[in-house]
Amino acid sequence: MNSNPEAWRKLKVGDRVRIVRIPSFFSDPNCHVPDAQEVLGLYHTLIDLGIVLEIDEIDELGHPWISYDLTNDDGEGDCHGLALDDDSWELAEP
Repeated sequence: MNSNPEAWRKLKVGDRVRIVRIPSFFSDPNCHVPDAQEVLGLYHTLIDLGIVLEIDEIDELGHPWISYDLTNDDGEGDCHGLALDDDSWELAEP
């Protein structure tokens, strides 16, 4: 796990990461995350699956993004993306 909350700034396209915890900012009572329950659910799913994901974009603000497809309850693909500007991830072995 990342003990450095700014480690995400060193991520680049192609780096492989695994989501290993809920970001610590969720425990801040002043934190406001749009669609927080949905986002928390996505983090829990990624943690439970333990899958390795690749950074596929760095946005104009320098935030690294992952995207992934999950199958919903109806068996349909559902594409999601997360910016990793937090302490929720660890680098995966190449």
